[in-house]
Amino acid sequence: MKKIVIVIGMLMVSIGLFALYERLEHPPLPFSSLTPPEVAKRISSSDAPLVYLTEEEDSLWYAVKEKRVDLANQRIEEFMASQGWELRERDGSGLFFARPDDEIVLTTQKWTRNYMLVKVPKG
Repeated sequence: MKKIVIVIGMLMVSIGLFALYERLEHPPLPFSSLTPPEVAKRISSSDAPLVYLTEEEDSLWYAVKEKRVDLANQRIEEFMASQGWELRERDGSGLFFARPDDEIVLTTQKWTRNYMLVKVPKG
């Protein structure tokens, strides 16, 4: 009986440690349509400067594979320039872009130490 209790205890500790590792390795996402492991796999398997992740409500979500925020912002700026947008201003996590008759604000957030998420409003 004592052995069964010890085995069950060790099993519970193992499960708890695994859950903690998963939580630390892949923090929660600001959207619910993909799981953190799915997002990590999509990003790591792509060579694109911005990796499309998902569409939720009024936003499109992308990711940038970059440790440094300044380099991630530079990749975003280059990608947007290739689409005809010009960076007007950076304010915290917001990147303000404009075209002759249009404006858009992208917001960024660090997801893991290697990846940055980019929220792009639709329309």
